[in-house]
Amino acid sequence: MVYVDLESITDMDYLKWLNVFGIVVWKGFYAPQNPMRMSLAWYINHSTRPNLAIRVTPSTWTIRAKRDIKAGEQLTVDYGTLDFRVNGRRRA
Repeated sequence: MVYVDLESITDMDYLKWLNVFGIVVWKGFYAPQNPMRMSLAWYINHSTRPNLAIRVTPSTWTIRAKRDIKAGEQLTVDYGTLDFRVNGRRRA
């Protein structure tokens, strides 16, 4: 992730892209370093009734369907259940 200062943006198409895929913060965005190499995780939304389960380790993400997913249905996971532990300990 890289920080992009709002005042440094001169390309309106890039600004539109940041509004969709960036994480909005005060006077800027955090965004993937290379828009052409975005992870599937950028496309997974939050739900309290998710259709995916995700297991995260330091080197991989394992994504599994919890049920059949219809064509065109959003991919969802409960963000509150994601566990980003390193060596068995939760990060602070």
